[in-house]
Amino acid sequence: MSDKDDLARLRQEVRKRRSAVTGKERRILNNTGIDIRNTTEDPRRPPSVVNKYNRAQLNNYLGKLNAFMSRGNGYIPDASGGFIRKSEWLAYKRIEKVYNEKAAGHFNKIKDIVDPYRNKTIAEADRLYRPDSAMAQGDVSHRPLSPVNGRKAQNIKNAAALEKLKRQLEGKLDQKYLPAQITKGRQQAESMLDNAGLSDLKKAMGKLNTDQFNVLWNYWGFGTRLGQLGSSGSHRSKNVREMEGQDRLSSQDKDNIRQDVLDMITEAGKLDLSKTVEGFVNTDKAESRRLVTAMRKNARAGDPDAQAWMKVNNRKY
Repeated sequence: MSDKDDLARLRQEVRKRRSAVTGKERRILNNTGIDIRNTTEDPRRPPSVVNKYNRAQLNNYLGKLNAFMSRGNGYIPDASGGFIRKSEWLAYKRIEKVYNEKAAGHFNKIKDIVDPYRNKTIAEADRLYRPDSAMAQGDVSHRPLSPVNGRKAQNIKNAAALEKLKRQLEGKLDQKYLPAQITKGRQQAESMLDNAGLSDLKKAMGKLNTDQFNVLWNYWGFGTRLGQLGSSGSHRSKNVREMEGQDRLSSQDKDNIRQDVLDMITEAGKLDLSKTVEGFVNTDKAESRRLVTAMRKNARAGDPDAQAWMKVNNRKY
């Protein structure tokens, strides 16, 4: 076959592939309502360019048409009437899966601990006090690690918002994230105790280790109960305090709250928690090494979830 014939064959292949792209775009529109035509996602060029392109240009054009036609290339409607690339959505879901596994691993280690204020295990209280509609959105409380359940592309504004969510989860997978969040929580609790004039309780709370404070602050009713007292300080306006009911607390009510707060601090100090805070990371070095070894092996075997985990933890495989 001469070079001229070979070039003619290449041009014919490009025309056929362009026609296939047009068909796929029509199917996408019919099936999802997403109109890819004449957007930056549309790889098609005017038909007239095919006869003008040289071999290199034709091969480049054909490559873009083939990429669009690949099975992995697809689009999902977003909340704004636009679309999110299927590949970007799947990349996000891989990170979400790894994050949820970490959150579940952390929660499973403390779920059977009884909250002395609510007189229920953490798991029981979790089911009762956290509505499903809120849980679906991910961060439903000040808990550093809350599961992300039921998140759909149709509820996300656009691709930029999806990328932001992905970066947030990647940040939470960082080994330093959870200890840093617990430190912030301790500072907030200390401030609330200061505002309530409870320096003795602040001193008692200061004796809790990181694991004990994590349970007290993030999983028990400590913050809720303390908030009923701590917001009544003089730093808040009288009108606000009256609206929230703090100024209507009797001396007996305040004494009861103080006692509940003290009881929770005391019970937290009795907890023997050696493997809760870092979950997969610092508290158990041997466990961490085993996890990394397993993830590296799976990543090298092509497991996308393991590859995602290695990426966000800045590890080579």
